Amino acid sequence: MRRGWRQVLALLMLASVVSSAQQTDDVERQRQKGLARVAKIMEMEGKYDPMFSRVAPDTMPPSPVNSRTKRSFDLMTSRVAPSKWSQQSGPYVITAARLTEVRSQLMYPYFDADHSGGMGDLEVNINTQNTQVNKQLTFLLPFFGFGLNYTWVSLNGYLGFSDAPFNWRHYPLSFPVPQWPDIPDPSFIGPFYSKCNIGELKPGDDKSRRPGVYWRLERDLPSREDQFGVEIRERVKWDIREGIVGATIFKPKHVIIVTWKNVTFSGGSVNTDAKYVTNTFQLVVATDEIRTYSFFNYEYMKWTSHTEAGGSTDEGQGGVPAYVGFNAGNGTRSYEYTPYSQKMYIRDLAVAGNANGFPGRHIFRIDEKILAGCCRREEELKEYPLTFSPEQGNMLGGTLVNLTGPCFKTGYRLTCQFDTTAVEGHITDDNRASCIMPRLLVSGYVEFSISINGGPYYWRGKFFVETPLTAPEGVWFKDDNYQQHSPMSLEINWLAGNLTMNRNAPVVMSLWGYREISIRPELIYIDTL
Repeated sequence: MRRGWRQVLALLMLASVVSSAQQTDDVERQRQKGLARVAKIMEMEGKYDPMFSRVAPDTMPPSPVNSRTKRSFDLMTSRVAPSKWSQQSGPYVITAARLTEVRSQLMYPYFDADHSGGMGDLEVNINTQNTQVNKQLTFLLPFFGFGLNYTWVSLNGYLGFSDAPFNWRHYPLSFPVPQWPDIPDPSFIGPFYSKCNIGELKPGDDKSRRPGVYWRLERDLPSREDQFGVEIRERVKWDIREGIVGATIFKPKHVIIVTWKNVTFSGGSVNTDAKYVTNTFQLVVATDEIRTYSFFNYEYMKWTSHTEAGGSTDEGQGGVPAYVGFNAGNGTRSYEYTPYSQKMYIRDLAVAGNANGFPGRHIFRIDEKILAGCCRREEELKEYPLTFSPEQGNMLGGTLVNLTGPCFKTGYRLTCQFDTTAVEGHITDDNRASCIMPRLLVSGYVEFSISINGGPYYWRGKFFVETPLTAPEGVWFKDDNYQQHSPMSLEINWLAGNLTMNRNAPVVMSLWGYREISIRPELIYIDTL
């Protein structure tokens, strides 16, 4: 009897060893298959540039690419992710020409392969049954007045900050959720908040990245010296600085890149080509842990609505389109990106925006309140809010105010009105313009509005006018002689860069006095110096 048990135990141990060996062989086969796939991708690309490649950055093993393949490692074009920086490689310095090159694409890099034969940035655990995965940020992300250090990446077109299921009975959607707290009110950034499935590539399209959801996080960018880190930092920095007003000194510290590649609508009929009707879009979030900015990049948009929202089963058209915008959660605040969200104008997302000159790119500041950095079509807008910076200026005038609101054209005539005083403005590009604040004899909040080609002043905001006593000093005296009744001399200093960068420019100074002896402040001209 004992010998029988020994034989059974020996057989079980042998089976376990065989099973373990088979599993090891399977893993090794998968790894070799992945390496072969990477080799094929990199040979097909001809050069390696992580800013455009399919292969994700990783530690540098021996390259699996055929030795006959000639390629330069261009970090922004390849599907294969770049190798991480090592001390031997030394600090990388980006040139002006390279910065122009890496900023020439709408989409930021995302990878479906890496040097170890893996799937790069592709979230393989996201599918129809498991629609989201949790990610820890390990830094503070300011969003809508909250500081967050975790997130959920969802198949359903959003980056969430609360574990709320996508399960809505009535459309169009309304945020904050009116029934909160009985019904969860999710916190999210939603470039295309809709019920999605992972689509398929059309037959023969084997050169494209795999369909699915991609996640990439680049941390601690100010201290990075590797090529990929430096190029991402400089690309994000200048895209934001030149894309939205009020960001001229922004330096990104952390960047999140989430890409939805070839996602289709939920409820598509298996008897149609619905699985090939797909959207590809991207969310980029950048923060210095004080300010936060986001891009919505729309590359390819073919459907608008899933079937539960009334969309057709073959093309995902009709019904109520996806929600586009932001929600703070817990019944607090929301921002719906009009006129596109849940309207048929959503079709224009891929051709509108024009942030950095790219059709399909839309930019926002999102740390406290949501500020749109792109012009918007005026159809069905209930309000016409101006985004401008700075939001305050000295009543003596001279403050340069940058603004975004309606869509501009270089031939338009722009008029800016501060309270009741109008001045001519200057148009920079489709999204941005500027005005120089005139001298005002009021203080406190006044209405700031603009007119295009002599039309109505639809676009408005509130501008704070500071008195000379409360405004930051732009001009100062060397000593206290100015307090004397009859000073023999006055030495005045100012920051030359506030006026011009030309050190040889002539200066004409006017001396004015300021007094408050009635309800209306007075500025009195004294002399020209």
